[in-house]
Amino acid sequence: MQLLFLIIIGACLFLCDACRCDSKVSGVTKPSAQSVSAPGKNALRKGLHDTAKGDVSLHGETLLERGESAYGTSLVVLGAEVLLLTQTAAIRLIGGEPAKTCALSLGPGPALVDDSIVYFSDGAVRIVPRENCESRVYGKLERPPMRFFSSNERWGWLHSEPSGAFALSAFHGKAARPLYQSAHAVTFTVGWSDSVFFIEKVMPDSWRIGRVPMLGGKAVFSSTRKGRTPSMLAPGDEGIYLYDGPSRTVRRLSLDLQYDRVLADKVICSPLAVSDRVICARLGAVYAIPDEGGVPRPIATEVAGPIAALAADERRVVWVVDTAEGQLAVRSQMLDPL
Repeated sequence: MQLLFLIIIGACLFLCDACRCDSKVSGVTKPSAQSVSAPGKNALRKGLHDTAKGDVSLHGETLLERGESAYGTSLVVLGAEVLLLTQTAAIRLIGGEPAKTCALSLGPGPALVDDSIVYFSDGAVRIVPRENCESRVYGKLERPPMRFFSSNERWGWLHSEPSGAFALSAFHGKAARPLYQSAHAVTFTVGWSDSVFFIEKVMPDSWRIGRVPMLGGKAVFSSTRKGRTPSMLAPGDEGIYLYDGPSRTVRRLSLDLQYDRVLADKVICSPLAVSDRVICARLGAVYAIPDEGGVPRPIATEVAGPIAALAADERRVVWVVDTAEGQLAVRSQMLDPL
């Protein structure tokens, strides 16, 4: 019965893909890009069909089940440890040991900075070491952050101004310092290489990617694209990765945001993570795209529900799945070496 269910799920997903492929996507502008041959839906379809054959090696190991929403969570893979951040707790998962839980009101968008977690609670930015639950106040803020971002030991936050503007700021010492302000909506931020990369929705149907140094400096931008705004960015050594929904492509922008390369097309990849390969989630499966493009490779099946968060290093991929209303599970799957 389980085998039949997996096959039905796979067939439904592929039919859904085919329907989407037949619809035209209009108004998509193409920035200067390297022309490459990206794998299409047929290669991915075959790989995901293989995962539906009941191979138990493609069933992820369950690390944790918890009575809390899967949405608004984040994951970090730290060697043998997995760090799960929810709205109400920081949870360390280490090997076969019991989960180590710190009950904390982390709120939206906490960030890991070095070995500590930065979050906002009761009008103040707070820092708690990941190995214990002793939180301390770092500094007061007038307006609550929408989310934090970090790179190495530097960190900052996104917030909205009373005027409706969106702003990126960072502490220099104990003083908050503005990094960038926009009249347009900033919908996502992520830190990398001592800079913050962000998605800016410049018009209702247009967006661009920006970058600004965390020590302050001039912001640089990609070309503007039309269509639905990406939900997230995933940074890596070779560039910034995103899934462009209207064109159904996985793309990599250079770190200076001037060059754009398609790694895969006619795919669904949300959420995504980057290690030595691009890891994609879609309904029913987790799969990998080689960093330089190529045929997608199945990693795991996931039929319990939608995948809400994803993280990976070179050894394994970990994800949070929404198993039921107010219920989540964390699963892990080892990766074959490239």
